[in-house]
Amino acid sequence: LTFRASAPLARAMPVFDEVWEVDVSGPLLFLRDLVRLAGRLVRIRFDAAVDAEFFSNFSALSVWLARARRIAGFASTKHLRSGLYDLRVPFEHTGHVSASFFRLARALGAEGELPSFDGILRDPPPLRADLARRLERAGGPVVAVAPDAGELCRLRRWPAAHFAALCADLARDFGARILLLGAPADR
Repeated sequence: LTFRASAPLARAMPVFDEVWEVDVSGPLLFLRDLVRLAGRLVRIRFDAAVDAEFFSNFSALSVWLARARRIAGFASTKHLRSGLYDLRVPFEHTGHVSASFFRLARALGAEGELPSFDGILRDPPPLRADLARRLERAGGPVVAVAPDAGELCRLRRWPAAHFAALCADLARDFGARILLLGAPADR
């Protein structure tokens, strides 16, 4: 289950068998999808549900509606959603978010170390070839910059002027070519 804007990325990851999406672009669309979601969730019996969101109360409600035997989510003293989980995991704000997600999996019994993310996305050959041609023409180090933190978490965004200054410094000091990453809406 993810927001509509994140669905293409979720579908590109081979770890998911199915991706359900919720449209939050308007209150009526959200209400429609919420009713559909609730209907789907009550018809399926889940062994476990994981709330991998750390700022949305909607996701906590969704995993609770799933009626899973075990529910894991990020503990929070500021949000009531923590009370919906029987497995509470602290969210680590100083490390990479993947480590916090992995702790959620461990709470449900997963073992091992945090896996490498090499090759996690399906790599469409035409995209790879196009990117290789562009990077070859760049003639120097290429730095990929993704300035958008998403519509739902504007507080995590660094100001555009900071990104511009960083990119200018990288180009000046290292001769870097800057590759901006984002969705069409980020233009």
